[in-house]
Amino acid sequence: MLLAVKVFSPDPSKFTAVKEWPTPTNIKEVRSFLDKEFILDTDASGTGSGAVLSQICDDGKEHVVAYYSKSFSKPEKNYCVTRRELLAIINAIKHFHHYIYGVHFCVRTDHGGWTWITNFKNPEGSLARWLEILGTYNYTIKYRAGLKHGNADGLSRRPCSTSCTHCEKQENQKQADEKSNSLEIMEIRAMSADNQDQVESNPIATNLVQEKSRNELMESQMQDDIIKIVKQ
Repeated sequence: MLLAVKVFSPDPSKFTAVKEWPTPTNIKEVRSFLDKEFILDTDASGTGSGAVLSQICDDGKEHVVAYYSKSFSKPEKNYCVTRRELLAIINAIKHFHHYIYGVHFCVRTDHGGWTWITNFKNPEGSLARWLEILGTYNYTIKYRAGLKHGNADGLSRRPCSTSCTHCEKQENQKQADEKSNSLEIMEIRAMSADNQDQVESNPIATNLVQEKSRNELMESQMQDDIIKIVKQ
């Protein structure tokens, strides 16, 4: 990246290298980068989780593919350290699913208590669901000392203090957006004139169901041009 006065522009040499990257012409050239194992570094703090997805290239160095971080909800912040670390792995695996599903990858964590996961008997609740998710992936977990795990550790922490109203607003908005994306199942049943009082006592039903009998509803449906075509 080249920096000038109030100007940011890409390094021409980097841009040229990407633009002129040779197109693979045989299976060997395609496999030269497809068979490189992914490394997933994960970490959890008291406020959120962070992850870094990388690969080791021909130069023997790790090259970052993508970064990820996610704040914990209020219930998740009350989890014990081990459960938060496991949740960090689950969050990262879900986020990078399209990269790592169907191939072997290595998960690195600075928490030494992860070995109890595979030996846990009769899991229940969220723990059972997490283990079920992990069971669909081909992975190994390795311990890495915290001093060497700064990449994921930094992403798991807030950039400012816990009393920052800006961060709280952003986190609450993100959680609200996630809830709004979930589907809420509503059951609508046919109502008759006999239970009119029940319909009126339910504001949702009052808006969705008019005060008509079953036969009247069927007649109204048959008069609808679109529904008439569907029934035919």
